[in-house]
Order: sequence, then C-alpha cells, then structure tokens
Amino acid sequence: MSKLITPIFLILLSVGLFVFFTNPTYLRSKELKETSASYNQVLDKSKELIALRESLLTTYNNFSASDVERLKKMLPDHVDNVRLIIEIDAIALQYGMTVKDASVAVQENTTQGDDTESIFEIQQDDKQKMQLSFSVVAPYNSFISFLKDLEKNLRIVDIESVSFTASEKDLYEYEIVITTYWLNPTL
Repeated sequence: MSKLITPIFLILLSVGLFVFFTNPTYLRSKELKETSASYNQVLDKSKELIALRESLLTTYNNFSASDVERLKKMLPDHVDNVRLIIEIDAIALQYGMTVKDASVAVQENTTQGDDTESIFEIQQDDKQKMQLSFSVVAPYNSFISFLKDLEKNLRIVDIESVSFTASEKDLYEYEIVITTYWLNPTL
C-alpha cells in the first residue's frame, strides 16, 4: 500500500503543480511575448519615423533660403490677414484700385479620430482656412488684369465668389470673396 501511495501522491503533486504554477506561468509568459512583439512593432515604426524625419530634414536643409521664404509666403505657418490685405491692395494699386470693406472669417477645421486607431494612423488636416471678402471699384479690363495678377501671386488663394454692381460710368464695384490657407503649427 505504501508503494501505491507514493506514486499517487507524486502524480497528484505534479498535477497540482501544473494546474497552480506551471500553466499560469506559461500563459503569463505567452502574454508577455505578445506584449513584447507589439512593443517591438512600435519600436520598429518609431525607427521608420525617425528615418523619415531625418530624410525630410535633409531634403529641407538642401532648399535654398530664398526657396524656403517663397514656400513660407505661399503657405505660411500662421494667419497673417493684414499682410495679405496689404499684398492684395498693392496689386490693386497697380490698376488704380483700392481695397475697401475688407473683412476676415477664419474657418476652423475639426478632425474626429476613432479611439481604436493607433497613434501612427490618425489623419489630421494640417491646414487652416481663412475667408477674406473685400470690394474694389474698377473698369472691367482693369479688374480682369487684377484677377490675373492675384492668380500669379505667390500666396495661395481660391476665389470663392465675385459679384458686381454696375454704374453709369465704365466703373463697376466688385465684391470678391477669397479663401487662403496656412499650415497648422500644432501638428
């Protein structure tokens, strides 16, 4: 009987060790391995992002200072409505016009992110919009030349609407609404 109790005791001890120690430890090590794999993926992604940042920084540093200034004028990193109005007024002055009744409306961009997206997959809009409305008084040919020069200006603008009021002379009052953009510095 003593010979039978020892093997049964050892079998029960080994089953107990497996159920209460070995199996939980194995499952925990499996979880840690999966967590480690996900951390390694994030680390690999961060290395890719660092390499991309370095590549873009090298490309940016290869631009001449004048090209960088032209890019900043085309798509600035802040809203500068006063400078834009001055630029438009300078273009208008070439044709004997003055900008009047200028008003600005900043349009907020809202981005909605899904909570299940990873930090690397969130897409955000990196530009902001501003609408500028103003009026000018000019003959038709001068107004067309003004619009062509506005189109050739380095600052990106979209003409949203043009309306006009006729008068008895060859002068028309044009109401213009444009949209311009700037980069969102918080991204």
